[in-house]
Amino acid sequence: MSINLKKMKKNLLLTLTDVWCKISAVVVVLTFLYFTGLLITYHIAPDYFGTKYLNLAGLFGGHMGYSVQEVFHLSEEAAPLHPFALKNIKPFSFYLIYLQFSAILCCSFLVFKEGIKFINSVKKVDSFKEGNVVSLKKMGRYFFFIFLLSGFALVVADNGQFKGLFFNFTAFSLMAASYIMAEIFKQGNVLQEDVQSTI
Repeated sequence: MSINLKKMKKNLLLTLTDVWCKISAVVVVLTFLYFTGLLITYHIAPDYFGTKYLNLAGLFGGHMGYSVQEVFHLSEEAAPLHPFALKNIKPFSFYLIYLQFSAILCCSFLVFKEGIKFINSVKKVDSFKEGNVVSLKKMGRYFFFIFLLSGFALVVADNGQFKGLFFNFTAFSLMAASYIMAEIFKQGNVLQEDVQSTI
């Protein structure tokens, strides 16, 4: 009775995690489409943004690091409403931000994709197969790319610039955890094959 209850709880937890990964993957795709829509709007109707500005603390905050924000203008009258208004961002800087966050979103989507494969394998009681080791290593690689891509910032506007170097502790920790888990599952796979060959 208690064994069946534990199995039910395990399956429920795995199912909820699977659903969470799928929802997160959809959110990542929608976020990418939103960023792409912003880029198209930036070209077609830059005045649409009006006084909307980049929230630099929201985009690049939350990580340990060092950043410098400079604002400059010729006179108080010439000062824009906000130095980092979206319509004042230089095209090169806008493209760089778009590519940077698109790459992060792409890696995030691939992490969730591998996570779904991994969870479905565990649900089938096939935890230590070689495919899971490969999935964990891939996840570690994607977290490494996220760590690198979120490690810098460069925003250049007509009346200011923002530069920074950051250490994304979350991405680094998840990368390390993925590689450690890959090694654990690799050893489990070896032991499983030894037991099967003995039998």
